[in-house]
This record gives sequence, structure tokens and C-alpha cells, in this order.
Amino acid sequence: AFAALGGYVGINVGLMHTAESESEVAAVLAHEVAHVTQRHLVRAYESMQKATLPIALAMLGAILASRNSSGDGTEAAVIGGMGLLQQQAINFTRHNEYEADRIGIFTLAKAGFDPEAMAGFFARMGRATRSNSSVEVPEFLRTHPVTASRITEAKNRVEAIRRNPPAVSETAANEARFRLMRERAHVLTSTEPAKLVDTYRRELRNADAARTASLRYGLALALLRSGQANAALGELDVLLKDAPNDLAFQIPRAEAQRLAGDAAGALARLDALADVAIAHRALQLAYADALNATGKKANGQKAMAVLRPIVAKYGADPTTQATFARACELAGEDARALEAHAEVALYTGRPYDAMEQL
Repeated sequence: AFAALGGYVGINVGLMHTAESESEVAAVLAHEVAHVTQRHLVRAYESMQKATLPIALAMLGAILASRNSSGDGTEAAVIGGMGLLQQQAINFTRHNEYEADRIGIFTLAKAGFDPEAMAGFFARMGRATRSNSSVEVPEFLRTHPVTASRITEAKNRVEAIRRNPPAVSETAANEARFRLMRERAHVLTSTEPAKLVDTYRRELRNADAARTASLRYGLALALLRSGQANAALGELDVLLKDAPNDLAFQIPRAEAQRLAGDAAGALARLDALADVAIAHRALQLAYADALNATGKKANGQKAMAVLRPIVAKYGADPTTQATFARACELAGEDARALEAHAEVALYTGRPYDAMEQL
């Protein structure tokens, strides 16, 4: 995860893979939000600006002083100056990390999540760092040190929070939903979904009741992505018996139905759902995809109408723009389709392609 200038916070899907609860994801977000609220990036930039000139002058002086002497004085001056700059950046960043921990854990608690999740996630991240590296990096060289002291400080802050505890929002329903979305992230980012099918089936045989639904959901999505639509239908129907109105199950169920050969039935299912959940972005995108898949001009026009509110709100999303471009092509709106394709190119880092489309 990272914080960026302008108040942006980004996370990678690896966070979903590593976290074991919704509170652990929230802990990381609270930490990054603290970087933003405390203006750490701006302060780091200002600090480096102040330090660069004096250190550069000191390097120049050392180089001039060693010019007439024998040995490696010039090289030592350059290396020493670069080392000072790097060490100052590391010191400043480490200070920011501890400050973000301190403020983030209180933000986490105030938001109703379990504050102990921060220490738990740090410990897991530390184990992952050690297991992925054959060489232990010294703490003073790390900008994000995951150390025993950092974990202990997080636990101590939890004790302080417990003296005046906020209401915790982490419920069984929240955690069940988190587990579903974590398996979805596993499948959608996998390059070999067919291998996941065997993994999920093996884990389901020994799963307890709390994990059965999420593992079955992962299995259904893996089957769908590996071209086994009929098998995916069977797994999704089992899930829908317990949660018939859950759109997380209904949307892939419609996709599986379409890929299994019942395009009309899938479209009817999505049409009924779209009337009920007008503001549900994933559902409306799935509905538009199904309309586009028919290849009919009238359905392209209908998909355009479905997508316009989403494009207005999420115009910077390439997936939304790509679906809208296809709808425009079917509807005969060629200029609008080219504009949408240009948006896709722009937001996927291809500005020259975008200009050619325009």
C-alpha cells in the first residue's frame, strides 16, 4: 500500500491475499491515511531540499581539499555525501512510519475496527519479509522496518485504547463478506485459474463451516474463468440456496448461464436484477456486457443508456470505458466509441494511442 501526493491512497491486491481479516486491511489503510493527514510526503520533500545544498557544498569542499593529495579522497567524499543524503531520507521516512502507526491505530479504533489488527498484520508482514529474503536487511537501512519494537509499540497502544474502547464494527457478517472478496481477488488475479480449481476442491474437503462458503465461491469463480461454466453453475446454485439475493453470487451465476449456452435466460436474470439495484456498478457493467454480447444494435443502445450514469461517475475506469465503447459501436455511435477507446488508452498509460483515436 502507499500514499501519494494529493491525498491519494493506493493498495495492491497482495494486501487482500496477505490479510486475514477486514480489520487488517483497514489497519493498513489507516496507516496510509495518517501519512496523508500528517503531510509526510510534503515534509519529506521540503526536508530533502534543505539538506541537499549543504551536503553538496560539503562534498565539493572535500573534493577540492583532496585534489592535490594522493589516495581515494575524491571518491570517498562523493560516497560519503551520497551516504549522508540516503541516511537522512531513511531517518525521516522511519520517523514518518512510527508517526503513521501511532495516529493510524487510533483512526482504526475510531472507525470501529479491531485495533489489535495492526500489530497482527505487522507480525505477518515481518514473517513474509524474512521468508522472501535470504539476507536479513539491517533495521537502520529499512524505510519500513517491521521489527519487534514496532509490533510491541502497536500492542501497547491497543492497551491504551482498551481503557476507553470504541464500538467495534467487525461482525461475523463483515468477516464473511471479506473472505468472499479475498477469494474473488485470488481468482481474478490468478494466471492459472484451472490449477486453483484443484486447490479449492482439496481445501473444501477439510474446511470448517466458517470457510465453506468463501471456498465454494472461489471454486465457482475458478471454474468460470477456466471455461467450466456448467460446473460453476452447480457451485453457485448451492451458494444461492442460502443467500438467494446476494449479488456476489447472482452476477457470476448469470455469466455462467450465458457461457453455458442460455444467453436469453442470463439476460433476463440480469435485466430483472438491474431494475432493482440501479446504483450497483458491478451489476450494471455485467448487464451491459450481456447486452453487448448479443451483437444487436438495439441492445447496444440499451447498454449505452445503462452505462451513461456509470461513465459520468467513474469515467477514469478503463473497464467501464471499454464496455461503453463496445456499446457505442453496436449502437452505430462511431465517434463516441472512438472517444471511449481513447479514454481507455489514456487511463492505461498509452497517451499516443489515445491521441490517434481522437
